[in-house]
Amino acid sequence: MNLQALFTLVQSKSLCALMRGMYYAARYGKSSYRTFVFRQLRYTPRYVKLDRGVRLWKNSRIECVCGDSSIPPLLEIKQDVNVEQNCHITCGNSITIGARTAITANVTITDIHHPYDDINTAVKYQPYVTSPVQIGADCHIANGAVILPGTTIGNHCVVGANAVVKGHFPDFTIIAGNPATVIKYYNFKTNSWEKC
Repeated sequence: MNLQALFTLVQSKSLCALMRGMYYAARYGKSSYRTFVFRQLRYTPRYVKLDRGVRLWKNSRIECVCGDSSIPPLLEIKQDVNVEQNCHITCGNSITIGARTAITANVTITDIHHPYDDINTAVKYQPYVTSPVQIGADCHIANGAVILPGTTIGNHCVVGANAVVKGHFPDFTIIAGNPATVIKYYNFKTNSWEKC
């Protein structure tokens, strides 16, 4: 790293975030040394694997929880992903976010479902159920979107603002609504996005 790059880091207040990323990489051995972890509301680095160039911005809650399973959870965030402010990601099993994906502000991603079957027990005390979540590479998850357990989103997808997403969505699609559906797909024959 040259002197100019270091000066730019110091001025942008990214140096502390880079040092925090380096500390987590050294302490837990899962993450790359070239990640930026800004001050989080809650962060559980033991179960989080960050690739090179990941940026976790301020006031996000990035939390992995260990339930009854003997297999520890793993939240894996691939190279050059941005997780913007106030995001809430909770992982009890497996969440993978593909390279170069942008997770914008106030997004929720979870692989945890809280059952409400037992009416004699408060929902928060009932054992939760997990189902893995996978988000492909080069995606854009817009503000306020909610990604629910068991969801698979393909590569180069756009999730619209405030969408509530559950299910399986193919590559090169635009997903929007509540419940979310595919509203456009990329047609390689015409080289254009087309409505479904």
